[in-house]
Amino acid sequence: MKHAYASLLSTFVIYNNKQSQSISEKLEVILSTVYSFDSFPSLVSWAMDTIENDANLIRRSGFSSPVKEALSLIENNFASIGYIKEIADHVNLSLDYFSRVFKKEVGIPISSYLMNYRLDKASVMLKSCDLSIKEVALKVGFENVSYFSRSFKKKFQVQPIVFRVQSKEGEGR
Repeated sequence: MKHAYASLLSTFVIYNNKQSQSISEKLEVILSTVYSFDSFPSLVSWAMDTIENDANLIRRSGFSSPVKEALSLIENNFASIGYIKEIADHVNLSLDYFSRVFKKEVGIPISSYLMNYRLDKASVMLKSCDLSIKEVALKVGFENVSYFSRSFKKKFQVQPIVFRVQSKEGEGR
């Protein structure tokens, strides 16, 4: 299984290498990282994050500078962002103007993007670690566990605990 992940990630790196680091250097890092994992869930979580980060870089290439900066801020600080205004302030735009630009370029409102990003991160955590639902909610930026559970169910059509159980059952197959 580790070999399959290493091959998949290596192929992804070769096709999407846009940075100055050589492909052989990147492949060496990927292979050593993949083979260092002790558990399958942690390997899957790392692989998903790696692919997501590379895909985000590719996706961002067509966006304006403020939107790229906002996406980067969300990626690196999603759990600590309390208000959308914090993002607008970070990119030095008014909240109204930034919200319009973001929606025009990305296709969804910034608040929806941030919510989806947090919930997607939560789904990965629920699959790959044994933190309580409350701990997961807090780690992805939800202070209210009930609100987290309602939001999670709205997106994934199941409660977080059910999602976790179904994910664990799916691994056993």
